[in-house]
Amino acid sequence: MRLREAYVIQSNDNFLEETRRRIVKAYLPTIIMMRINEATITSVNDIISLIRKSYSIQFSPGTIYPIFYKLEKNGRIKKIPNQAKKIYVLTGIGKSMIENFLARTDYFYGIPSKLNEIIK
Repeated sequence: MRLREAYVIQSNDNFLEETRRRIVKAYLPTIIMMRINEATITSVNDIISLIRKSYSIQFSPGTIYPIFYKLEKNGRIKKIPNQAKKIYVLTGIGKSMIENFLARTDYFYGIPSKLNEIIK
């Protein structure tokens, strides 16, 4: 294999990994809400671990916490009080949004069912 061909293959692999990471990152709020919907309660560390196991991608708490904050601020999730660590559940609005998302697989080009398959 020539040097140029090896570079093209390596560049392609880097491109594919970066694209995959960007796609997962774009769907992180939805992935988080889907996981909370399935597990009823979830901590930030649980989500980080799930993403690492499901997608082989490591996101830092600095990436995940702002998403939780925004979801909470927008009324989609809420913290359960009096817990040693922050535990989250979906609100009625959040549950409705996820149910609608999952029901509209055709509208979203099959993405909801694919995300659901990967998470389980």
